[in-house]
Amino acid sequence: MEITVKARFDAGKQRIERYGPDQYIAYLQFKEDKDALQVLRIVLSRYLGVPLRRIQFKCRNQMEDYIFTLL
Repeated sequence: MEITVKARFDAGKQRIERYGPDQYIAYLQFKEDKDALQVLRIVLSRYLGVPLRRIQFKCRNQMEDYIFTLL
């Protein structure tokens, strides 16, 4: 299963909202850097209740959203 995540960095509060089937917006409290992908995976793992090893990054689409595959 694939999920799409729109990441909004430097937000006031960290949270995740679902806005469609398999589509989420992640508000993160830090600026985008080289560790952003790993932190986003951890936040998704906690929110979805899925072990971290089952969440794999696939790519970024044309709108710069993150695409993950859940194994």
